[in-house]
Amino acid sequence: MDFSGAVDSFLQDTTARNLSTKTWKRYHDDLTDLMEFLTRRSLTSVEQVTTDHLRAYLANLQTRANGRHVDQHLSPYTVEGMYRSVKTFFNFCCAERHIAENPMARIRRPKLPERDVPRLSENQVAAVLDAAEKTLMPQRNLCLLMLLVDSGLRRGEALGLGLTDLDLEIGKVHVFGKGRKMRWVPLGCASSQALRDWLAQRAPVADPHLFVTDEGTPLHADGVRSLFMRLQQRVGLPRLYPHLMRHTFAQLYLERVQDVKSLQQILGHSRSSTTLDLYVRYPFDVLKRLHAQGSPVDAIKKARQSSVAPEGTPSKGPPS
Repeated sequence: MDFSGAVDSFLQDTTARNLSTKTWKRYHDDLTDLMEFLTRRSLTSVEQVTTDHLRAYLANLQTRANGRHVDQHLSPYTVEGMYRSVKTFFNFCCAERHIAENPMARIRRPKLPERDVPRLSENQVAAVLDAAEKTLMPQRNLCLLMLLVDSGLRRGEALGLGLTDLDLEIGKVHVFGKGRKMRWVPLGCASSQALRDWLAQRAPVADPHLFVTDEGTPLHADGVRSLFMRLQQRVGLPRLYPHLMRHTFAQLYLERVQDVKSLQQILGHSRSSTTLDLYVRYPFDVLKRLHAQGSPVDAIKKARQSSVAPEGTPSKGPPS
């Protein structure tokens, strides 16, 4: 089967399964890149593609220059994402019997470096919130920031909220999340109050979106990006972006609750491994405190000391 025809069939299946536009575009761009690589080697049909061809492609990605930073190679996470796109495509081709054997079956996933997920400290979060109170739309901006850092919403999830998605009596928001999945996300008392303050100031416009501009139109990603750039400059942080607030929420939540399952549900992760891999990594001071609570040797020593009578005479019991 012609390679471009197989890609079109795969993308049509993606649309039929109601996957997001973002997912469709990622598959389209990644497979277009692969097709260009294969075409330069006179490979035009999926039946011609072998395991060696695909290994050569992945090796090429590992040495390819980064489009944004020409002095750097593609990010390992970018390469791994393209690997997943290619693997999904050839799994589809095999299932649809476009090919008799899957050339990706023996190609192992590229190794990823250990990811150091950045977070803000509580003092840095407080400084950002203070700076938001001095912006042109303080109630809206403070509400947005508190919502991001108090519930871990993605930027798109927050901007997609409608007025009917709020339940401030109970303290929760109805989120239309990644992969078109719906979930309820709890709110803290302070975030609920910030939402009430914003709703009291929000102009009575017809647009149903929760977050709107001063002109009454929906707030878009570019507007949020501009807000975060201004806040970063005012606070003097090396970096500040919406997803950093999600990472920060996860870290601060885990330090207090230490329950990965509830965090997974709040964040909307399909697999607990995603939550574990990204967020269960404590700074040393937290590790030290948790270790002090769970040290086996300290617990054994304490138990043995408590078994000694006040006069210093060991209590009766089996010999050690």
